[in-house]
Amino acid sequence: FVLERRLERSRRKQAEKQLEITMDDLLRSQAASLTGSYMYDLQEDCWTASKTLEDIFGITPEYPRTRDTWEAIIHPNDREAMHRYVNEEVFAAGARFDREYQIVRPSDGETRWVHGMGNLELTDSGEPARLLGTIRDVTEHKLNQRAADQAQQLQQSMLKSLAEGVYGLDQDGSTAFVNQAALDMLGYREEEVLGISQHSLIHHSRADGAPHPLEECAIHRTLTDGQARIIDEDVFWRKDGSSIPVEYSVTPLLRDGQPDGAVLVFRDVSQRQADEAALRHSEALLKTTGEVSKVGGWSLEAGSEKMTWTEQTYRIWGLEPGNMID
Repeated sequence: FVLERRLERSRRKQAEKQLEITMDDLLRSQAASLTGSYMYDLQEDCWTASKTLEDIFGITPEYPRTRDTWEAIIHPNDREAMHRYVNEEVFAAGARFDREYQIVRPSDGETRWVHGMGNLELTDSGEPARLLGTIRDVTEHKLNQRAADQAQQLQQSMLKSLAEGVYGLDQDGSTAFVNQAALDMLGYREEEVLGISQHSLIHHSRADGAPHPLEECAIHRTLTDGQARIIDEDVFWRKDGSSIPVEYSVTPLLRDGQPDGAVLVFRDVSQRQADEAALRHSEALLKTTGEVSKVGGWSLEAGSEKMTWTEQTYRIWGLEPGNMID
């Protein structure tokens, strides 16, 4: 009998020691993950909190623990919505508690974001009895998410403000993103180009209408070999079947040194080509007029005092083009 009692005490001590180790591991894991645990007794209107949850909330062990004092910790912007959520969706409908909300820590007045989760236990008669769960500090995640969202918004604003068309392509050459300028120039809506092969949509043919093989496409080559390229003369095709002359640059996106997509920036050079053609026409007309009327012309560049003669001026002076009188 004495031996049995000793064995029982030994087993009890071992169990208590194991429980102590388990609780210590639990507390350390909660602290490491910024996750605290709680239990709210609806009948007694009282809740308990782990040490980590006290640290997250910024409260001491002496802090009163009723539903009103929990709601007092909730940020004023979220307090009313959280009150309705708990009453209507958790306590009344029996839904799992799962909500992110802001708190204001009583200890330092700091605003933090937390993610609360919990399961509702019912009495034998089906009435809400206890809510047990965890609350995790997700402030850093929310701040990082907000910074990423702001960066994306800034990027989108910059893309929208560019006069040049911008395409983002994935490794297969499908459109991942496109700015408004590109859509306006090509006559498409965004949903008509996203996820579609850029080559088959706008780069399928050459200026003369002949097919443009994918393997000969500079954009496709960049997607394949990871080399940036600048193309001065090419054409893209609009939704209405007409073409526009373009110049573009294509820059690879690399992952671990390998091509993983590309960014294409292009501009419509129709006006520039028209201006160049008009200039060539004017020069030819001036040359013809000078030859017919026997009138020469010259220009003097300010600052450098560099003089340029027309061919007719050389003829008038009896000189070979390029040989000027000192």
